[in-house]
Amino acid sequence: MARGPELATSWWARRWMAALDGFGWTGRLSRGRSYARNGRVVDVEITPGTVKARVQGSERQPYRIEMTLERFPDAVWDRVIGALARQALYTAKLLAGELPAEVVQLCDTAEAPLFPSHPNDITMKCSCPDWAVPCKHVAAVHYALAAELDRDPFLLFRLRGRTREELTASLRARRGSFGSAGAARMAAESAAAAAAAEQEAAASEPLAIERFWTIGAELDTLHFEIRGPDVPGAVLRLLGRPPGWGGQEELQATLHDLYRVASASVRDAALADLDAPADEQDEDALAEAPLAGEGDADNAAGGAAASDAETRQATALARDALARDALARDALAAGEAGLTDAVADVPDDLASDPRAS
Repeated sequence: MARGPELATSWWARRWMAALDGFGWTGRLSRGRSYARNGRVVDVEITPGTVKARVQGSERQPYRIEMTLERFPDAVWDRVIGALARQALYTAKLLAGELPAEVVQLCDTAEAPLFPSHPNDITMKCSCPDWAVPCKHVAAVHYALAAELDRDPFLLFRLRGRTREELTASLRARRGSFGSAGAARMAAESAAAAAAAEQEAAASEPLAIERFWTIGAELDTLHFEIRGPDVPGAVLRLLGRPPGWGGQEELQATLHDLYRVASASVRDAALADLDAPADEQDEDALAEAPLAGEGDADNAAGGAAASDAETRQATALARDALARDALARDALAAGEAGLTDAVADVPDDLASDPRAS
């Protein structure tokens, strides 16, 4: 039956044609595109490792085309099947007519490439008198083959020696050979694959406006830590002395205290929000405490004294943070005016650091 004007639309079919185009066959492929679109490809037969087709040319009898690819040996197929058997989601998508990009990567890792990488990977013959390889008749068959791949990605495996039925039977046998423990693990993987598919489907749905600011369960396991670098000044050490530096001291030594003050200011600003819940808890505790007239007068006086001490301590910490913020802002402003001026101002600025006293 003649092949109509349909051309490849899936990513794997387009990649097949892109691989051929990468061999420098652009001009020859374009000659066969019109043949494919005009229905000149009479029929295509795909068997393990072989593609046979007939293309109607200028002669009354169609030309016969045969293309062959190297079949993978059993040892290579064993690696491919073993890797696929451990990925339930990939197998499910294959059976649904999709080809995940991860499957191609998995086959490449197993040294079983599904796509040709060199012109010698495909042997092409045509009964026409044209000496060019590929001729326009072979090029037309490549377009027809891409259309077939569009409909059934399993044909990529067939071109390498295994049919869809053989591959799925091998996958079932391999998954069953894992034993009871393996079966339980495979069942868990299948459940995880189904859950992943549901999440993928849910992710494709538009997000409701009322849920825009809702925190999901994914953040429950989020953990981060704010701390100083393990090696202070590592970047400066790595960069070395800059060409335009004219100071007497090393740049790292000159900027060390400046970086320390700026880092402390940024760290305190980042931790300010994390400390908020604790402050709120303290306020709740004070709100729940009995009034002075309802309890022991000595306890009330002691509580008032403790509250005054906490207020003074908080005030001192706030002043310290403001002073460090001022130091950082001054250092950054000085840096914009010029690195040399910034360095000259560092000692005076550090002298006013309240933590140095």
